[in-house]
Amino acid sequence: MKIVTLLLAALLLDFGIAAATDGVAPAKAAADDSRARMIKFFRAKGYREKFRKGEIVYCRKEAPLGSRFEQSVCLTEDQMAEKLKSEEALKDEMRSKERMKCVGPECVGG
Repeated sequence: MKIVTLLLAALLLDFGIAAATDGVAPAKAAADDSRARMIKFFRAKGYREKFRKGEIVYCRKEAPLGSRFEQSVCLTEDQMAEKLKSEEALKDEMRSKERMKCVGPECVGG
């Protein structure tokens, strides 16, 4: 669990979500602070804590693409960190394509 928390802290520091903290155990304090910030970030996106099979998961209702019927989607903390990482990668990719601002067939695939 400590490794997962430290991994999440490092991941969130890369995304600029976590802030540096002072204290006796700065690594632990930073990990706890970054975990709290990540949870707050996902709560703002509509995720709520639930206990399933002795583990904390974060769930929200989502309608799959092409459907209007909502279903519950639940993620563990590890999955939340991975989702955050993939969303950031997608944003970066879109920003880089947006900077290109090229029109015409020569821009395809660039």
